[in-house]
Amino acid sequence: NNLKDYEYYSVPRTNRSGGGVGVFLRKGFKVLQNENLSFSSMEYIDLVVSHGSSSMRLLTIYRPPCSKKNRATPAMFFKDFSNLLETLAITPGPLILCGDFNFHMDSATDHNACMFRDILESAGLHQHVNVPTHRSSHTLDLIIDRNENNMLSGFSTCCDLPSDHFAVTCTVVFAKPKATKTLFRHRPLRNIDICKFKSDLMNSELYSELPSSPDKLVDLY
Repeated sequence: NNLKDYEYYSVPRTNRSGGGVGVFLRKGFKVLQNENLSFSSMEYIDLVVSHGSSSMRLLTIYRPPCSKKNRATPAMFFKDFSNLLETLAITPGPLILCGDFNFHMDSATDHNACMFRDILESAGLHQHVNVPTHRSSHTLDLIIDRNENNMLSGFSTCCDLPSDHFAVTCTVVFAKPKATKTLFRHRPLRNIDICKFKSDLMNSELYSELPSSPDKLVDLY
């Protein structure tokens, strides 16, 4: 993690290489990473993010498509996801779920997408993304919160990325810590008197007695 002022929280994929889920958050937030339950049909990270008197539950989820390796069918995911929502139902306060769910939510007739909508509705959750988030023109990446939260707005996507998925952004009404300040020292190069600078170079050892040792030359520079 080389992003200034940010911490990276992640849950790596354990059963094979690659994958895993992660979240970048500003260092000023207080973050509690909950111990993840074990689900075979999805990867997720569960965080409680707080600052001042504000607090929210933030989950990032990845549901891989069914394959011969993972054998994770949509039915398995619906069961696992429902069990996860049962544990979240007893937690009061704002809740945000986001990630790649790999359902064609843009289709009104897709059976799996309809099943997923029914689960969200029964849990009192609302899915906000209604534009394509993938080069295939399907809506796969979602942002979900409780119906009563009223803390999300300004949804948009950015497709200028090397990934086949688009970045989905929104505004969250939440207390934000201040960024840290860094003091930089620099020379006012525009104020240098060029004539005097040339004269100083001509009178220096760089011109009169150039050192033969590389170390001394570096020191002189």
